[in-house]
Amino acid sequence: HTLPSFIPDMYLVLPMLYLSVAWPAHPVKVPGKQFSIVALPDTQDYTAWHRDIFEEQTWWICECQQRENILFVSQLGDIVYRENKDNQWRAAQSALDTLEECSIPYAVLPGNHDEVVDGGTYYHRYDEYFPVSALKPDGSYPNGTTHNSYHLFTIGNVHGFLVHYLFMQLEYLPDAPDISAVMDWADSVLTTYSTYNAIISTHYAGGDCPGSSITTQIRT
Repeated sequence: HTLPSFIPDMYLVLPMLYLSVAWPAHPVKVPGKQFSIVALPDTQDYTAWHRDIFEEQTWWICECQQRENILFVSQLGDIVYRENKDNQWRAAQSALDTLEECSIPYAVLPGNHDEVVDGGTYYHRYDEYFPVSALKPDGSYPNGTTHNSYHLFTIGNVHGFLVHYLFMQLEYLPDAPDISAVMDWADSVLTTYSTYNAIISTHYAGGDCPGSSITTQIRT
């Protein structure tokens, strides 16, 4: 697989300095240089109409894992275009399974395209295709799901000190009163790991205006 022309516009890398990285389930040893985290936003058009692009993206991540020191991948919601289309979920699962093959830890979170709204918010197919057993988070809410989850990792920096990171995924705009429960869970996790540097992903956090629930509550 060669690098397609669309790839530079489709991923985000967050470089940091480190000597080595150890994941709970995926130990990684890396020389003292930058590492990268890849973000895959809004893959719904790929799973519906351009599945080869999604496959190429995850193949590229695997092929460039060593060169770019890619240590984690975060899919940012809207995994599929139509929640009730199993073929779209299977396409997403197939593309992300590639990351399993090269032992790159990854997380997903539900966006508005991934939910069923029928007197409430439901994630029937999301839960079926992306269970805890597949994503292996260090913790999640509600328990037994990956609607909201976090992964922990520790970096040994060039000065010999350990730097701890927490990567948290939050679902798209939980229904009230669920929003309070999700924020309470997030606050509890961030308090428990207050010495960790937190990186938070979500499909939509609201704007910067007062009253934007997720943005406002995370900031406080």
